[in-house]
Order: sequence, then structure tokens, then C-alpha cells
Amino acid sequence: MEVVVGRSTRSTPPGRKRLLITLSVVLSFLLGTPLWWKSTEVYRSPLPFAAIETHANQVASLALALPCDLHVIFVALPIPPKEEDQQHLQVVVDQIQQQISIILAHKEQFNSSESCASGFQVHVTLDAENVCLRSRSAAGDQQNNKVAKFWPCGLATVDSDLQELLLESSSDDDNLLDEFFWSFSKGEYLATGGCYTVVLFDEDLLNIFSNEKLGEATVVEVGNQVNPISKEGKGKRRRRVVGKYRHAWMLGPELGILSFGRDAASDIADLAVMYFSHGGRLSGKDVVVEDKEESMPLSADGKAILSFSLLNAEPSDWIFDWAFEEVEQRFLQPLVEALWPFAHLFVESQVLYYTPKAVQSHWDAALQSHVVPFKQLPFFVNANEWHLDSSSAAAGRSKLLHFAIYVPAAKECPLHLQLSTGRISQTNGFTSPGWGGIIVWNPPGCLGSSTDNSTGHQLSTKELEPLIGVVVAQLRTLFGLPPTVLDDSKTDTFGVPATARGFADWEVDVLLRRRAVMDVHASASTLASLSRLVSSLPNMVIMDEIGDQVTSSLTAAKAAREHAISGAYHATADAARKARGLAEAAFFQPSIMSLLYFPAEHQLAIYTPFFVPVLLHMLVAVIKESSRYRRERRSYLRGLQNQD
Repeated sequence: MEVVVGRSTRSTPPGRKRLLITLSVVLSFLLGTPLWWKSTEVYRSPLPFAAIETHANQVASLALALPCDLHVIFVALPIPPKEEDQQHLQVVVDQIQQQISIILAHKEQFNSSESCASGFQVHVTLDAENVCLRSRSAAGDQQNNKVAKFWPCGLATVDSDLQELLLESSSDDDNLLDEFFWSFSKGEYLATGGCYTVVLFDEDLLNIFSNEKLGEATVVEVGNQVNPISKEGKGKRRRRVVGKYRHAWMLGPELGILSFGRDAASDIADLAVMYFSHGGRLSGKDVVVEDKEESMPLSADGKAILSFSLLNAEPSDWIFDWAFEEVEQRFLQPLVEALWPFAHLFVESQVLYYTPKAVQSHWDAALQSHVVPFKQLPFFVNANEWHLDSSSAAAGRSKLLHFAIYVPAAKECPLHLQLSTGRISQTNGFTSPGWGGIIVWNPPGCLGSSTDNSTGHQLSTKELEPLIGVVVAQLRTLFGLPPTVLDDSKTDTFGVPATARGFADWEVDVLLRRRAVMDVHASASTLASLSRLVSSLPNMVIMDEIGDQVTSSLTAAKAAREHAISGAYHATADAARKARGLAEAAFFQPSIMSLLYFPAEHQLAIYTPFFVPVLLHMLVAVIKESSRYRRERRSYLRGLQNQD
């Protein structure tokens, strides 16, 4: 028998028990992998990515816009009714609508977020003693079945008190006339946003009032309408007054239904677009007030805290205190209520001591006062000594606006602030965008005075009233409005100050439109960012709460658009504010904030210590057992060949 050296043989087949045990371990590991994968996967609530993209595209292509109605009333003498009167009204509608379109053609001058949808829908009423005719523009008829609210007729039958107010031109009479129009209109006219009225008094009608007052009415026939003759001839200027509600009035020539022309239509269109639509501001080259999103100092949910601080720079000189509850109730509560449709403001106050300013003043002998140069104003606030951020309600993403009333030390009193023009500030205050405002209050007769600091002095309501007036002006500036009421003698355009509330109703409408547009745009931008973030991080946890917030935000944004179409201002603002608040709440949800910087290497570092040792030993066992089995099987096969 021939023996082959170096090649062993075996007569029995190799055992498979060890191999099966090894493979069973591998099989159990493979079968357990899906269970492990399922049990350790990250929970992700399904987000409506398609709806988010649709919402973003809608905002980009067609921004939210609220409609506006302009109601023009001609106050006229008794006239014989004629069929062509309705045609005259339609001609007036077309003229005003055309002039509005011409003004809006220069869109670079205006902020689109404040603009009314498709400009204005113009409606005209002829209010004579014996006739009340109304005409509505064709565009207004098709305004999604929205019925405009009109004033009742009857202004032509005015009493003697109103005639005297019309003949005067003082600011006090303007305020009384404004209140008369408000009381006259609110019986039939709903005080809702977007409906504005301009009342026209032709100078011929005013001449009749003047002559009746003198007892010598002189009239002649002009066409088919009776009009008076002005003994001094017609003037060339029209006086325009914008009230503190949602109406204005004009007095002057060519404001009758028959004498109405393009020039008068241009004046009405300019008043409507410049003030009712844009708050008396332009942007671009003719900026009156800076108009940026930052000029709306509110949090995402439309809230802000007004924090008032009385700062005693040196208590050893004098100590001042205040009864702020009375001030808040009398001066600030009406303002808070006026802005509530789009801004939820809350008020708090505090008195601080030992609060020196952070800049040095210099003595001005000509003014006999200490002066802080304009260049030093940005550094006036002493962040190290002024502990203003003490509000427990300002935690999180709430917006906090500071209004600090600074009482200087005796050694630099009186203290005044210098403007950029070099003149001394009349209000002795300044604003810091996004932060608030500072007012320097010099105690009466403080120059060279010495005060006993053993007893403090409480500021009276009379002393605080002018300071609160400055605060209101600063708040108007922070919201992007002119600090003071309209007063333009060059164009004979004047405004009635909203003394009690600080903001006119039509100004609130302007801010509401701008805020609603900003909220819907911000909701779309935030949701789009969240969608991109979630798509880029597949291991990010998405809780059901986030999914619900995203869905609710989209629903609120859709509701805002629907309310805007119907002209529901307050409902639009509420829905838009809710859409933005929910979108930002979802984006800044705490459960996902910790995973924004969660790299893939982190998972590798976690699972490697658990799986590498097991996999390594299992792989070595499989290799060794497979090699053994193949080697013994080859030996068995050789043994069979040798037997043959």
C-alpha cells in the first residue's frame, strides 16, 4: 500500500455540530438586527412637507394683503334730482381710482406690506338736503361679496354749531369736528379696519354758512345746482384734515359734485394712499421714517413688555419716587387697548438708585447747562450699573422695551442732550431701536441747589404727564410712525392728535396690516427652514407636538388669508400672529435643539464599544470553524479515494 507523506486522511466524515453551533450564533445575531434597529430608531412625527412648500410658494408669489374701502361724501345744497346725477358719481369714482393707480405706480416709494389689496375700492355718496345718492365702483361690487359700510346721509342738514366749526380752522375746532363726525357715523358705520371716509365741503357751501351767519346769503344758479358766490373769489388751496379715527375732511374749491376735477381727485388720492394706506411715510429716496421689520418691536407671538424705570443717579443729592399705578391707569392703559388688535403690551415699573450714566457731559456757558454730545448718546446707557433686565415675565423669547427716566446728579444738573444738528433736544430724550428710549428729567430749579435726601419726593401725575407724552412719541418711533401728529402747512394738511391713546385708528390699521404680512411671511420662512433642517438630519427626533404645531401653523396661515380676503382685520391679525407663534415654537422646540449639532460620528462612538468586540469574536470563530470543517472534509475525501 502506497503512503503519501504529509497528507493525512480520515475514515469518518467531519462533525457538523460545532459548525452548526457557530452558525446558529451568527443567525441569531442576524435575526436580532431588525429588532434592534426597530427598537433604537428615532421617532419622527410625519410633517406635511408638501403643504409647507405650497405655503412658502404662495407667500413668495402673492403676499397677504388686506382690502381697503374709500368712501367719499359730497355735502351739497338742495338740488333737483336728475338721472345724470348717478353718472356724475361714477365719473368721480373713475377719476379718484385713476389718481390712486397713478400714485401706486411708483411702488418703490411705498412699503408693500402696508398697502391695501388692489389699492382702494372707491365709493361716492352725494349727501344733499333732499337727495342721498350712492355709487360704488365696479371693482368694489366684485370685491368677494364684501359689503362696504357707509355713513348715513344727513350731513347736509347740519346745525349752527357744526357750521361754526367748519368756518374755523384751529386745532381745537378740528378736534371737536372730528368728534362730531365720529358720533355722527358710528350709529350706522361699523368701526372696523379698512373702511375710510373723506367728507368734502366745497367753499361755496362754506360761503353760504358764512353768509347765513352774517344774515346775507347771496346765491346764483350754476348749471342745475344752486351755489353761492364768494365775495372774495375762490381760493386755490384746499385744507385737508385727517382725524384720529378713520375719516378725514377737505374744505376748499372744486369740491362740489359738478365742479369736481382731476386736481381735487389727486388730493383725495394722495390723502388716502399717503396716510390711510401708509401712515404718512415713504421709503426709498424719500424716507420720512425708517421702515424695516425691526421697527416692529414685538416677539413672535405679538407680545412686548414695556418696562419703565426711574433712575436716581445720585441718591445723596435727591431721591425721587412715583405712584406708577395711577400713571399706568390714566395714560398707558388707553394706549395698550388701542394697540391690542396686533400688539399685546404689558406694563411694569421699578425705581433704581445709584445709576450714573456711562458718558461724560460738558458745561455749556451759553446754555447754562451740562450737555451730552450727540456722538455720545449711543453710550449713554450704563449696562454695568443699570440693572434693568429684572423682569420675570421677560423670560424666553419675550420682547422687552425699556423706557428709562434719568434724574441726573446735582453736580451735572441741568443736563441736556444734543441733536445731530447741534441743537438741544426739546424732549431731552432719544430712542434706541429695539431697546427703548431714554428721557433726562431735570428737577425744577436744580442748578446750584442742595436738597435734603432724608425725605424723598414723589413725582406727581402733572409732573409725569409731559414725560409720558415723550414716551408715547418714542413708542411711535419704535413702531415706525412719525413721533408727532401730522402738521404740514405747506400743503395745508393737518392731523387731529389722538391725545388719549397716542395712536389714531387709521395708524393702528397701518401697523396691523404690516404686522399681519410680516407674521405670515415669517411663518412661511420658519416652516421652510424647519423642513430643510428635518430633511438634512434624519436622526433628529420629531415629536408629535412639533407635528401638531406645524399643522396648526399652516391652518392658521390659511385662515389669515381667508380673513384677509373678506376684510376681517382683527381676525386676520389674530390668525397671522398664531401662525407665526406656532411656527417658531415648533422650530425652537427643546427636544430638537439638542440635536442641531448631532454628527454621525457620535453614533459611531456610541455603538462601537458594544458591537465591535462581539462581532470580532464571532467573525474569528466563524473563520476558524469554517477552516476546520473544510480541512477535515478534505481529509475524509482523500481517505475515500485511497480506499478505492
